[in-house]
Formats: sequence, C-alpha cells, structure tokens
Amino acid sequence: MPDPWLTVVMPVYNGERYLSEALESVAAQGQDDIELIVLDDGSTDRSAEILRHWESRLPLRIERAPRCGNWVAVTNRGLSAGRGEYACFLHQDDVWRPERLRVLRRMIEEVPSTDFLMHATDYIDQRGKPLGRYHPPFRESAGDLPADEVVRPFLVQNVLSIPSALFRRAAALEGGGLDERLWYSADWDLWLRLAARGRARCVARVLAGYRLHPHTQTSLRSGDLAEFRRQHEIVFEKHFPSWKMALPDADAVAARARFSIDVNTALAALASRQKAGLGRLAGSFASLGVAGACRYVRDSRILERMSARLRGRLWSASSS
Repeated sequence: MPDPWLTVVMPVYNGERYLSEALESVAAQGQDDIELIVLDDGSTDRSAEILRHWESRLPLRIERAPRCGNWVAVTNRGLSAGRGEYACFLHQDDVWRPERLRVLRRMIEEVPSTDFLMHATDYIDQRGKPLGRYHPPFRESAGDLPADEVVRPFLVQNVLSIPSALFRRAAALEGGGLDERLWYSADWDLWLRLAARGRARCVARVLAGYRLHPHTQTSLRSGDLAEFRRQHEIVFEKHFPSWKMALPDADAVAARARFSIDVNTALAALASRQKAGLGRLAGSFASLGVAGACRYVRDSRILERMSARLRGRLWSASSS
C-alpha cells in the first residue's frame, strides 16, 4: 500500500464508555487512505475487545504496552511510528463530524504550504449532547495567516482543543514531538511551536466534538494546583521571550497571559473544591484596563469555555 496521507494517533486507557463512538466517527469519514494508530496504555476494561471489533472496519494499527500512565509519552510513540505526511490526535472520548477530513484535505490541496490547520468544535456532554460551539479566535483566510496573528492569542491561552487540529507530522517531530513533562499543557506547547512557523489556517466549520466530563486524565490530576500552574508557566516562559521584541504590544500580551494563568488555576481550584482567590482575580482583571480586558475575553474565549461547562453541570444536575 502507498503511504497514507494522514496518521491519526489515539491514546487509549480504559476507554470502553466512549471508544466505539470515537472509532465510528473515523469510519464515517469514508477514507481508507489514512492510518489510525491506537496505543492501548494497559487498559483493564473492554477497550481491547472493542478495538478487535473495529480491526476489520478501519485501517487500524493497535499497539499495546504495560501501563505508562502518561498520555503524552504514549502519543509521541504513535506520532513517531506514523507514516502519514500529516497527523492529528483523537482522544477516546472525542468525536469527528462526518465531513472533517474532506474539508481539511481540500484546504491542504488549496494551499499546500500550510503546516497547521484549525477548526471550530462543539463542546458535548457525556451523552454527546451539544453544550455550545467553540471557535478559535482566528479569521478564515484564502492563504496562510501571519505567524504573529496566530501566536498572540496562543500566548494568552491554549485556544485549541485536541480534536481541532491537523498538522504536518514532520513539523511536530522537528521540535521533539510533545513535551513529556507536561501532562496538562503539552498540546498548548505544540500548537505554539506550529503557529510560530507562520503556515496556519483556520476554518469556522464545526468539524469535531470535544467531550466535557470529569473523568479525563487531565481533569483527575488538575487538583495539584502548584503543578497545574507550573505547567502553564513553563509554556509561557518558553515561548514568550522569542516574541517579546517582535510584538509591539508584548507587555500587554504578557499581562493578559499571566492573568489567564491565574484564571485557569482558579478554575482548577474551584473544580477540585479548593480555595480559588476570586477577589484577587477581580482586581487583576480591572488592572488590564478596558481594552486589555476586552482583548483577554476575546483571545481566551473564556465565555465560550465557561458557558459550556456551566450548561453541562446544570443539565447533569437536572437529570440526576
């Protein structure tokens, strides 16, 4: 067989609840010139059985190993083992919309220089019900966007969910793949590296569903607030210095980014029922000024992120 045009990397651990739905969404693309590399990280539930069921329906490569416990390291193995020119990630609890690969492949054909494609998603709940639309803060364009236009919002916040990206695999591997120290912010670090290349495009269509539920590996570990904050700071401090001279509003971007880290840490504290320091946040928000506060809201997509989570909690409470 010729090499596939796309490598899809799916780390799996005890994914029986949503795994079939994720695999069905890949099958619904109707493309057999891709490869799906599933890395089972020592599952003890029915995940292996579900994967065997799908082997005859999908171009599936299944790799099993003893439990590693680090989805980033597991994902890197799949990224390195792939053969596709392009790659993307699909987690066991997320889904694609039927037109996803057709739309993104057409975009690549239109602008072959593009390394990094982004698109809108729906937040979905545990039953797959939409909770709200999420669009990255980038405009659609006929060609690649300027690097600074894409990097500026990314410095403030990780504005892209895992299933919302497709990228040139070699571009990701050039920087060493995902940083395996960062169990929470490894994808944000990768998106910033890709964005800095200046070969990114965005489409407003909703092409995936990003599932919100309390049992993800990152949700379960985000109660360690000191480490949670540190991982955000590592990414910002790694990427900001190289843009400090290039961005005319660098100081304002840095202020919004540090406020965003405070907000994300406070939200993690609330989710784990720890002290959040909301009073201090209000003062920091005011210190951004009107223009800075408005830009933070726009770039961070905080309203979309919070409204979807609030809606999910309300629906969950009303149905229990």
